[in-house]
Amino acid sequence: MAEGDRSSPEELVRRELDPGEVVLWSGAPSPETAFRSGLAYFVAGSVVLFGFSALLTYFLLSATHDLALLVFLVVAGVPATCTAVWWMGTPFRRRHRAGNSICVLTDRRAIVFDQERSMRVQSFDAGLLAEAEANAGRDGLGDILFPAHVFLPSRKTGQFNRRQAPAALARRGFRGIRDVEHVNALITQVSTRPAQGRAAPCEEVDLRAASLSRVGSDAIRNAIATGEKVLWTGTPAASPVLIRWSPLMVLGGALAAVGIAVAFAPEIFAQSGVFLSNYPVVVRVFGVGFAIAAFGLGLLPVREYRRLRRTVYAVSNRNAYILEAGSSSAVVRTFSAGDVRDHYRRQRPDGSGDLVLQRRLRLEKAKRGAKGPGPEVQLAEEEVGFMGVQDVRGAERCIRAMEHGASQGTQAPR
Repeated sequence: MAEGDRSSPEELVRRELDPGEVVLWSGAPSPETAFRSGLAYFVAGSVVLFGFSALLTYFLLSATHDLALLVFLVVAGVPATCTAVWWMGTPFRRRHRAGNSICVLTDRRAIVFDQERSMRVQSFDAGLLAEAEANAGRDGLGDILFPAHVFLPSRKTGQFNRRQAPAALARRGFRGIRDVEHVNALITQVSTRPAQGRAAPCEEVDLRAASLSRVGSDAIRNAIATGEKVLWTGTPAASPVLIRWSPLMVLGGALAAVGIAVAFAPEIFAQSGVFLSNYPVVVRVFGVGFAIAAFGLGLLPVREYRRLRRTVYAVSNRNAYILEAGSSSAVVRTFSAGDVRDHYRRQRPDGSGDLVLQRRLRLEKAKRGAKGPGPEVQLAEEEVGFMGVQDVRGAERCIRAMEHGASQGTQAPR
């Protein structure tokens, strides 16, 4: 975990545990097993790269220098080469990720720490542990995978409902660990006799003292029900959006300048003594339209920045909220304890990060001509949650306190 969080593995686990929570087992994935699991991608990438190299060699040695082959090499060869290089790096990335992962089983849940660009922490409660699948090899190494769930839209109402994730979606769990049978037996004990402990305490937040705008505080007050206690509030970091998407703003400005130059080319060249006669009006219209579209493209980050400035996050003892507060109204998205069971967080070294509450997929039927609709195919995956908050661990702690209260039957009817 040296890249994202310089704390020792023991310190990472200790900070993650709730009061009274006991570690039953901890381990790490085997880097060698992770490396071997990606060798098929390495072979496929090598074949593609070899094929492109053969075509490029043939073109360079050919006396005719076929133009069609050159176009094919540029249009198809460059993306294929980039994909091949990415495939060839898969086993090395998996080995690196396994070396930066920790698997922990407590008397209440399973926890997986893994790190690529930032640390990602996901916990699985006793209900998910009961559906775990164990696959062990002859050498004792294997995987224990927990069920993955996503939210799919209903075809009738359009509302998102929690469903089992498609088989193609990667499942989370303990991958490449030793003593799979022993760990699976411990998981069975935890799932059948879950600990009756309590989640980490979260105190009620005074909205008057919270670092929120008046509009944001009022939106939270209007969203919560009578007797509902606010445990945590936060806002997304809006400024990094402008920094991250500044190249898009520059590109939009540059393309807008090109459109203006095309629209007013006769006037621009006339200043240099070059006169363009019979300049088509259609070209002028196209240039103006292109400039407007490019300018709008460059303003997309500004629009997202303004949206994030209006966004407020809140967690109560009953629900989690994402609110887009306006001067006269607010858009409220409510998530109950059952809606956030599959949450996970991505955390940066400074403690900020994203708390993903749901993964949403949009599917549609694939068409197969006269044979009728085919299987459902994934169109897009969207992460919904508290993005870019300062104290992401504190937000997750309050989410788990809300879940614990719901499991104990303390959640009031909505």
